[in-house]
Amino acid sequence: MRRVRYFLAVAATLAAAAASAIAQITVDTNDVKTMYAVGTTVTYHNDTLTTSLNVGAPGNTSWDFSGLKTSFLDLQKSLVVASTPYTAGFPQATHALVDSTLSYAFYYAALQATVTLKGIGFGYYSLKGNLLNLGRQGAGNGYLYGVPVPAQGAWTFTPPSVDLALPLEINKTWTTDFTESISGSYNLGGWTAFGPLVTVHDITYTVDAYGTLTLPGAHVQPALRIRKVDRYGPALPLSLVRVGYIYLAKNGASVQFTAYDTLATSGTVSVTSVQWTYPTATSVPAVADVPSTFGLNQNYPNPFNPATTIGYTITGAGASAVRLAVYDALGREVALLVDEQKPAGTYQVMFDGSRLASGIYHYRLTAAGDTRQFTETKSMILIK
Repeated sequence: MRRVRYFLAVAATLAAAAASAIAQITVDTNDVKTMYAVGTTVTYHNDTLTTSLNVGAPGNTSWDFSGLKTSFLDLQKSLVVASTPYTAGFPQATHALVDSTLSYAFYYAALQATVTLKGIGFGYYSLKGNLLNLGRQGAGNGYLYGVPVPAQGAWTFTPPSVDLALPLEINKTWTTDFTESISGSYNLGGWTAFGPLVTVHDITYTVDAYGTLTLPGAHVQPALRIRKVDRYGPALPLSLVRVGYIYLAKNGASVQFTAYDTLATSGTVSVTSVQWTYPTATSVPAVADVPSTFGLNQNYPNPFNPATTIGYTITGAGASAVRLAVYDALGREVALLVDEQKPAGTYQVMFDGSRLASGIYHYRLTAAGDTRQFTETKSMILIK
């Protein structure tokens, strides 16, 4: 009998130890640095077909999201902050993401219509302990009543939103209060400014569950569940509430969505804005290596309206004097995108042609460093 009790006690101890090991999952600053490492491309699977999900329950649990679907994809790539076009507006940024498939819709009361912005956007973050969301800025087309017009916009958070209070672990809670401001301009027979459209947020995040996360493709990872309660409105006092869930694994795998039921914390609930991602092999090692040659990439997209991205590489032991300029068909310089010393590396820069006429344009990269000289010119087409 003693032996039976002994083995039962051992089994209970082992089970408790296993549960404790899962409970002590943490996502720390180094994990997030890896997620946002320069060169990392993350594919976001947006699921507009799933309308209900089992959110699990607080505590030790598991989540099976293997049935999630993909309605459309969103690609975001981490870049060197200095290589992006809007750094002046985000001086605190330590990390930057480019979203070449930016799509954002909002109701613009002044026009009594929903406006959708589509183009290329750049998101800026600060990772010095916690992960702070500074905002994003981009250019493309604004669709008003279905008609595209050149537009540009900026989303800023004042003070920055604390997206992740690191390290994340079970029972961690934090609150972030900020004002979201959307402003910009559109060209409808001349440039017109809009905004700012202001929303005040008071968000409370709680890490309330841990367990195994299963994603499409039989990907299984230990993960944490973060419950997000967002109280918001155009001004204080805040009158609106929405609840979201974020499931985040240490390797960056994630699921997130908004729940219609603001009170339920377990079971199957109606959901919207479902999005999931699983990390794939990144280009970090290649980016970290010194490129063996200079290079100028073809812009993407091409043709474009009104913004496009140009990539280039710099080589050499020391910094190179780099100049990247855009010229019209007559050879006149219409934009200077880069004119500075650059260390060896891979870079991207956005060209906004919203103030130019349709036509063929040329962009030329010149670089001089060590004993090497490089010049290359490529063409691109702006269609409005």
